[in-house]
Amino acid sequence: QPTFSRSGAEAEYRGVADVVSESCWIHNLLLELDFPIP
Repeated sequence: QPTFSRSGAEAEYRGVADVVSESCWIHNLLLELDFPIP
């Protein structure tokens, strides 16, 4: 769902939060698949 930010800083924060969230999701997926993580 699209969100609208009031400031550039808020937009940047949302972008970083999205990347962190997606990285955690991928990490957990790889763990479930018993994929070796360095």
